[in-house]
Amino acid sequence: MAVRTFENPVLPARDSDTSFSLLLKFDPFAEAPSSLFRSAAQFADAFHALDGAAVHSIDGHITTSLVILGFENGSLRTWFTSILKSVDDEALKNLDLKQLIGAYLVRVKYAAIEWLEDENPKKIIELEARISEEAIRTDVRLIPAYSPPSRGLLLDSVRRLGTAKEMLADGDHAVFESTIGSVAMDVSQRLDVAQIEGVEVASETTHPLRGSLLTVKKPDYLGRSQWQLKFGDRTVRATIADQIWLARFHSREVGLQPGDAIKIDGEYSLQLDKSGAPISERVIVKRVYGVEYQPYSIAPTLDL
Repeated sequence: MAVRTFENPVLPARDSDTSFSLLLKFDPFAEAPSSLFRSAAQFADAFHALDGAAVHSIDGHITTSLVILGFENGSLRTWFTSILKSVDDEALKNLDLKQLIGAYLVRVKYAAIEWLEDENPKKIIELEARISEEAIRTDVRLIPAYSPPSRGLLLDSVRRLGTAKEMLADGDHAVFESTIGSVAMDVSQRLDVAQIEGVEVASETTHPLRGSLLTVKKPDYLGRSQWQLKFGDRTVRATIADQIWLARFHSREVGLQPGDAIKIDGEYSLQLDKSGAPISERVIVKRVYGVEYQPYSIAPTLDL
């Protein structure tokens, strides 16, 4: 079976059907601008993972590379395209491969982000159906070896997209743009893959947390189960089971703002699918010992 490798490909224009951009709008006076670049890198990883899920369903010999076409000043806007690195000639002969598949890959990303921004409950079968429609629309469905993308690979890709959004700060904005249209992403929306209909949890591991200091990204001002805490580089949904401390917080006896940290005892749990890929993670806070407040700072002013 002949496999052809493309070398020195001709890159498309930014306004082509195979190109797209990621626009990140941010506060220039933010205290932790590095999170913006970590988010941009995570988005790029998620886009590449979506490419992998999409082309693997066409033919296992296809490999892709995500290429940066350029940047724009002002807000951080990055232009991308996905190029074919190698392809099976026999399975895909007599087709305009690079244009056809490139356009399909952009549409898969657009569909995944639109699905991600829909209101709950989310159904993975609806994303699979949308991708199948895009395969028909772009004629990728005519390729003999085509089959629906792996559900596990799709779930891993949308989980990566959710992680990329969570790295952004409140007040930041992320927009996916292409010739198909644009999708503005809700940075505050948290994805819990375990709550997606059609996802099967195969196993769960738990680890104790003792005297851990976790930064609060988003408090739950009304309840106990919608807290968001920073766990390493990730944002993890948390439940506060310490009813005494929670009552003090809700009565405003304890002051707490995003960016402050709580010292806790608790438990971290990680759910996995049948392939061992992570689906969802959560922290149960059993006891809160205190709050470590973020130093107050005044944003610089500009003399005009």
